Amino acid sequence: IAGKNKIQVPEATTDESLSVYTIGDAHVGMLSWKKETGDDNDLEICERDLTTGMRMLVAKADETDEALIVDVGDWFHADNNSNTTTKSGNALDVDGRYPKVLEIGLRLSIVLIELALTKHKKVTWRSAIGNHNEHSAIMMSLFIKAWFRNEPRVHVADSPSMFYYHVFGRNLIGITHGHTVKAEKLGEIMSVDCEKIWSDA
Repeated sequence: IAGKNKIQVPEATTDESLSVYTIGDAHVGMLSWKKETGDDNDLEICERDLTTGMRMLVAKADETDEALIVDVGDWFHADNNSNTTTKSGNALDVDGRYPKVLEIGLRLSIVLIELALTKHKKVTWRSAIGNHNEHSAIMMSLFIKAWFRNEPRVHVADSPSMFYYHVFGRNLIGITHGHTVKAEKLGEIMSVDCEKIWSDA
């Protein structure tokens, strides 16, 4: 995006609402066989489906000033060359070598952000840290931040915390993958983490 093909800033946008694109557990690199699991999946299918889905969502979205893209965690299926989960060491079926998975997963993040920029003046990206991508979630945020370093319309919420909060007007949005806490505790955690803005939201 930095260079010749800079995306034009949309003109007729509204600041009255926020567009949120939520991507749940993309698991880029996951390999599955329909006869065994009920569905086929590989890098080609993942890239096609995520890109097609984002195109459809952006086409139908309101033209808002601000958009929030939420990767809710587990963007990548594996976090290392061993193709196992980091903490538990569970074996994972992965389509290709880790560098290939990284290349496609990172390219996908750029495509999704660029699609959102065609409809919104500002795009915020958040990669939640999941149990499948404890390390690569942080790397991915830093990569996106570096890639769009000359694009002031893109903001990357790159905090290494398991919890991230986004404020829009009087709305307080909490984001976490959920593998480190039970759902019923989330409200309590938010009220402590966001004490100053909790009562205004």
